[in-house]
Amino acid sequence: RPLVERLREHLTASPTLVVLDNCEHVIDGAAALVEALLAGSRTTIVATSREGLGVAGEQIYPVRSLSLPATTDLSAVQAAESVRVFVDRAQLALPDFEVGADNAAPIVEICRRLDGIALAIELAAARVTMLPLAHIATRLDDRFRLLTGGSRAMPRHQTLHAAMQWSYELLAPAEQHMLRQMAVFADGWTLQAAVDVAQTTDEYEALALLTALHDKSLLTVDRDVSAGRPRYRMLETVRQYALERLNACGEGEAARGRHVAHFIAMAEEAEPQVRGRDQDLWMGRFKQEHENLVAAMTWCCEGGLDPQAGLRLAAATGYYWGWNSVELGDRLTRAVLAHDRAAPATAAREGTLRSLARMSEFRGRYDEALDFAQQALAIARQGGSPRGVAWSLNSVGSAMGTLGRIEPALRAKEEALGLARHAGDGVLLFTLLNNIATHQHRAGRLDAAERCYREALELARQHVGRVGNVVLLDNLIRLLVARGELEQARQFAIECLPLARHEKVSVDLLEAAVGLASRLGDHAVAARFWGAADRQLLAWGYRHEPGELEHLTPLLAASRRALGDAAFAAAEASGRAMTFDQAMFELEQWLQRAA
Repeated sequence: RPLVERLREHLTASPTLVVLDNCEHVIDGAAALVEALLAGSRTTIVATSREGLGVAGEQIYPVRSLSLPATTDLSAVQAAESVRVFVDRAQLALPDFEVGADNAAPIVEICRRLDGIALAIELAAARVTMLPLAHIATRLDDRFRLLTGGSRAMPRHQTLHAAMQWSYELLAPAEQHMLRQMAVFADGWTLQAAVDVAQTTDEYEALALLTALHDKSLLTVDRDVSAGRPRYRMLETVRQYALERLNACGEGEAARGRHVAHFIAMAEEAEPQVRGRDQDLWMGRFKQEHENLVAAMTWCCEGGLDPQAGLRLAAATGYYWGWNSVELGDRLTRAVLAHDRAAPATAAREGTLRSLARMSEFRGRYDEALDFAQQALAIARQGGSPRGVAWSLNSVGSAMGTLGRIEPALRAKEEALGLARHAGDGVLLFTLLNNIATHQHRAGRLDAAERCYREALELARQHVGRVGNVVLLDNLIRLLVARGELEQARQFAIECLPLARHEKVSVDLLEAAVGLASRLGDHAVAARFWGAADRQLLAWGYRHEPGELEHLTPLLAASRRALGDAAFAAAEASGRAMTFDQAMFELEQWLQRAA
């Protein structure tokens, strides 16, 4: 009789547990065997596999990667599964190896970058006899050459590369193609992105292939309900292998080109919306795709792609970079502009120059900001839209203002304001009125400034998102402090608090509160807020805008005189020592007490 029949007959005699290990390379045979053994018996089967068997009644128990440290606390590091495996394997080579304060950081980095994969961590730990931990961590960009060795009893596990190749070769050709194509995504992707890059017939074909890769444990799904749509991602080790296969197949350049095209379309859809009422939604999309945007802009500077692609992406992402990772955005945008050596007068180049003008202002490079803005205006006047001319005039005026050229700045803004009123563009009108008011304030024309701010405030409530509202309210607080209307300034600061989050505008609010505290006579509070705001602003790559310094300098001087140099310096130092979250919490508490 057939062996399976005899085996099943044997298993019916008593309840039995059968373990089938590593079924993935014989999945069809394993599934048939399981079905046969289960028929009419009291057998329970545990099967390990990179994918489910697809048998009726099967219960899937995903085996997660080893846990990573939840915090940087040494006890949390020592308790993490990934670290414990690293230490266990390292001690086989160095018996006195331990985790301590001096080596915890590189061990955590190694475990994180290896995604908690046990085999990879074991192979990395085996290198401790030859390399310092920090050197192991820095070499993980080439992990498949670094992580060799292992058990002679399992040849396919002697290298991490062999283990990945084992999984890859079990895939159907269409699944291999999808895995390779998805390697171009730097930090996950959406279903539509998969369709665009892999060029599937439709989203249903893409979904079927992604499902197959997920079922074979080669990608994961982020089911963040707040994001509105699922995202798919690979562990970095899987991605590096898939990227190697992509380039070996000669598909890399074409796949990167489709990746860039997808994110140009996404950014150009978002750009008109990112200043408006749905700002947080669209800014959230940019933040979600941050690493993909970095990758796409980098590829645009490496040849093979039309330079206009990089300019379009830079122009559409400029507002995002201005408020998020301004140093990185500035560097990427400059590289894209330098790559466009033909310098055609296109709308994409105009938008890129405007983006660079704004980021240069934020970075304290005021002469460069004016140069970029004037180049943008020249392109806009050659045949651009009135809206483009108005935005470029706004950039020129802002750059002039940072250089202290207030009257020419106002003339540029007033010309732009006329164009904006004619176009009926609420966001542009708000921006210009806010900026004109700021220049009027610096010129000492406080009544004119307040009229513009009040008109801008009405527009902000109708047309502008959270960031724009905070910017305007911060400016109003400074104006009201200058006029001595301190209670109204405090009320605006309280209104700002729930809108100001962990970003530059929240530092601006903290900075505006410095002047308010000084005028209210809370000089130690003013010094503490100044220390916290100054430290955080510089840490994020920004510089104080000249108009804000003009407002604060005499107020800080008054607080210093009131406290004395030593007490002021001590209070400022205590502010610098606070985390930003602590500073914002203290601001909230102080505003309530100041009533």
